[in-house]
Amino acid sequence: RSTALVAGCAAHLLYEAGRLSAEATADLLAKRLSPGTTVLDAAAFFEGFFSGAGQRLIYDEGLRAAVDAWLASLDEEAFVAHLPLLRRVFSNL
Repeated sequence: RSTALVAGCAAHLLYEAGRLSAEATADLLAKRLSPGTTVLDAAAFFEGFFSGAGQRLIYDEGLRAAVDAWLASLDEEAFVAHLPLLRRVFSNL
């Protein structure tokens, strides 16, 4: 879990520094939040990327689409289990 969390933080820093394009970032999010990734790793990456930067979802359509696809892929049990995480990230909006 900590590796995915750190990877999310690193991806966010690269994106903010302009070293990772919006398109590349959206592709990375789609990959890291895909159904092929364990729910725990996806959640850790999500938390690492968006902690303190949830407002990005308001303005960045590509990031929002990747997050939307991930949320839609979660079954009810996984979604409910991750509500506290989602609340923490979205409370910054």
